Amino acid sequence: MQEIDESQPFGAYRPTPLQAWAHGRAQRLRRRDWIGFQLQTSLFKLAGGKVPGAVYDVPVFGTEKARLHPTGNICEKRCYSASQFWDDEERAFLAAALFDKNHPDTPLFLDIGSNVGLYGLALHAAARARNEDFRILAVEPDPTLRSRLNFNYEASGVQDWSVEAVAITPEDGPVSFAIDEENRGRNAIGGNTDGMSVEGVTLPSLLTGHGITRIDAMKIDIEGHEIAALTPLFAQAERSLWPKVICVEIDDERNASPAAFCEDNGYIREGETKMNALLRLPD
Repeated sequence: MQEIDESQPFGAYRPTPLQAWAHGRAQRLRRRDWIGFQLQTSLFKLAGGKVPGAVYDVPVFGTEKARLHPTGNICEKRCYSASQFWDDEERAFLAAALFDKNHPDTPLFLDIGSNVGLYGLALHAAARARNEDFRILAVEPDPTLRSRLNFNYEASGVQDWSVEAVAITPEDGPVSFAIDEENRGRNAIGGNTDGMSVEGVTLPSLLTGHGITRIDAMKIDIEGHEIAALTPLFAQAERSLWPKVICVEIDDERNASPAAFCEDNGYIREGETKMNALLRLPD
């Protein structure tokens, strides 16, 4: 198992020359058919993606820098494998909303369940390409993931961002938060009884605390608690404070549908991917 000192600067955990070649070649893949998948899988293995506990400092999304842990977190694994394919439709939808020329001021991206900040990095890359500015408010209760997010944003030169160490809940107050060591992307409120205690806040409380009056784009992925988190926003906040666009799971494991819940509250489904619905609030 590799000894990791997360305080080391970006570049301290460079891939070997072979791993760097394989990773770079994978980042240039364009085929998404069976042949492309086989190439991606082979390159991922050559790049050291299956080495237990390995960590790599690599470029992602063309212009960004990330310290990725391909084992123990599915989203980091997928991004290390081929960042150009990682939630690319979702990212394009959010970027189009954020960088709409009609914005009266600097647009805001609200990232609920930020994990290691990959959506923020991808949107930062899109902002660079358009020579645009935007703000990020990230929410991530897991201190390990939050530390990785902070590192990735700092390494990539993200300027206007803040991260809240809370869970979004239907009412304010502490909640139990369970860590999944095999896939930290499946961390969730509740779960096993020995979970850590984190502060829970409602979305209206979060927004009030930051003085936010407009959300241009929001991604929410909190493992089955999306409807509970969105309910206070739709019930208590003025419609002008609702996100202009939302990326949210189509269904969760309890057979509820966060996407349908948003539609019930007036959102229009403009598209969907395998996992997520892309929704817009009509003017």
